[in-house]
Amino acid sequence: MENNEKSAKFEAAEIGRTLAKEEFKELEPKIHHQVLQLQQRLRKSDKSLIIIISGVEGAGKGEVVERLNRWLDIRDVQTHAYWDETDEESQRPKYWRFWRDIPMRGTVAVMFGSWYTNPLIEAAFDRLNEAELDQALTRNRELERTAIELN
Repeated sequence: MENNEKSAKFEAAEIGRTLAKEEFKELEPKIHHQVLQLQQRLRKSDKSLIIIISGVEGAGKGEVVERLNRWLDIRDVQTHAYWDETDEESQRPKYWRFWRDIPMRGTVAVMFGSWYTNPLIEAAFDRLNEAELDQALTRNRELERTAIELN
């Protein structure tokens, strides 16, 4: 039961509504303050936070990451981008590139891309069948469970 509770901590935030730029500009200082307060609570806790930014080209991912880096206290934030594997990463286990960036307790990792990117792209281009995609997603969940247990 405990593992199910822990696994539930990994959630996706998909908001189905929009906010006009004028409304956002009005609310931005308040939101910024709330984000900093939440980060301070995180710093005092035994938890860490991973924010995964992913999506299609031109969707504003870079702008989101820039805003997060402006809003958060950067002393406790690391930002990582996962594009093509480096030579070093290709010599290591598949999840090493992500595992080394799992944040320590009380800190935040902002990740451009994640362990979900490659399997989903491969499946979208029919380079993975359904069983292979399920296997890849199971490995992803194992990575997440291990990160939760060790953190």
